[in-house]
Amino acid sequence: KNCDDCEKQPTIAEKLTHQRKGIKALLLDQRGVVSGVGNWVADEILYRSGIHPDQTFLTTTEANRLFQEMNYVLCTAVDCLNARKDFPEEWLFHRRWRSGGSGGTVKDFHGKKISFLQSGGRSSAVVSAVQKNKARTNSTMVKSGKTQGKDANGKVDEKQQSYTNDDKSKKRKKVPTAPIDSQNRTRVSSRTSRRKSN
Repeated sequence: KNCDDCEKQPTIAEKLTHQRKGIKALLLDQRGVVSGVGNWVADEILYRSGIHPDQTFLTTTEANRLFQEMNYVLCTAVDCLNARKDFPEEWLFHRRWRSGGSGGTVKDFHGKKISFLQSGGRSSAVVSAVQKNKARTNSTMVKSGKTQGKDANGKVDEKQQSYTNDDKSKKRKKVPTAPIDSQNRTRVSSRTSRRKSN
């Protein structure tokens, strides 16, 4: 591959931003942004990033933080497995399968409650005290130089489509075309057509 072409490819963090799909579903989609992230790994990454699994339209800052935590969790997990060591004590991994038992609750390393919900089609461990689902019902996604307006359901609102770089003012105007000479099938200037009519 040409190195210039590689530089033009969007980074993983860039692919994670401004997505209508929930972030956990995006991480679990092995053909989407990145492959190799399973259910508990996704929960660990999102917990460390402070991002709710159902969060949509990630900001650039959130996506970069998530990418850094993804690197940390994956590298640390591989190192621990190779060394036959336990994962770090503060990880959700050690608590996500525990049952609170008879109405009890499961807590993270810092004593915050762990809740369980369905996200991305899988059971997800969430610490709501640090993982807030921020309401983002309207966002813009830039594609091919166009900013597409979204409605409350996240669908493209074609009526509200706008154009970047003030393209609205640069829309092409319809230029009247010259009449066609029916015999030669060629366009003639207005002067020529006037002469013929005279």
